[in-house]
Amino acid sequence: MDIRFTQRLSYKQARLTVLVGFVLGTLLSLMQIGIDYASEDASINREILSLLEISHNPASRIAYNIDAELAQELALGLLRSPAIIGAELVDNNNTVLANVKRPELQNSYRFISDFLFGAQRRFEDRLYLDHLPNESLGVLRLDVDTYAFGSRFLRRAEVTLLNGFARSLILTGLLLAL
Repeated sequence: MDIRFTQRLSYKQARLTVLVGFVLGTLLSLMQIGIDYASEDASINREILSLLEISHNPASRIAYNIDAELAQELALGLLRSPAIIGAELVDNNNTVLANVKRPELQNSYRFISDFLFGAQRRFEDRLYLDHLPNESLGVLRLDVDTYAFGSRFLRRAEVTLLNGFARSLILTGLLLAL
């Protein structure tokens, strides 16, 4: 008696093994993407806080000297970062020394990035001199477009998923061949 190929036990075992391998590969890829997401979310805050730390002393001196021209230069320099879409330097009398903005980047995948990371984040740094830490000189505010970070994450997630699917397909082909 000849049993059809699709009814053979070896075929059914291979099919089940392929299905389990495909599901496990997809789950592991999704876990890797989740870990990458958490890392990228923390990276946004880390990078912007680092930028604020670098800018703190110059911004504090600018606010202390009430120099609008230097404030404008600093704000325009901060705007060179791809993630920064707005920079504002205000002195302790709430006088705006500099305020620069640019539009957000637009892309068809922006809605995914905005859903994951939020559209924008605002960071503030209270300005003071090192030898007078209790005397507030003003505030440096940065508006951050998270899409600069989100687009990198989405590209990595796409590669991770495609890589996982490719591995699963290769495994499927090998198991079916065996």
